[in-house]
Amino acid sequence: MSHEELISNPAKYFENPEKILYADQLSKEQKKIALENWKQQYTHIQNSTSEGMEKAHSTQSSQLSLKDLNFAIEKLEALSILVFIGLNSL
Repeated sequence: MSHEELISNPAKYFENPEKILYADQLSKEQKKIALENWKQQYTHIQNSTSEGMEKAHSTQSSQLSLKDLNFAIEKLEALSILVFIGLNSL
């Protein structure tokens, strides 16, 4: 699978949002984009469901929450800050 596939449809390739943080094949920026894409797709599904449309996602995704996605995004940002601070203290 290509980086583009991983980024454009992360729910298909990652068990949960936090798994993206440990994906060695993706850069920090690609991880951020993948998490944002997942969040956008999740929000779209939730909005469609609330409007009476049928859910078009897996059972795995139904166990996901917006809180999980936001936590992974915040963790990625925090890890980036820690790396930046660590490099500047050398």
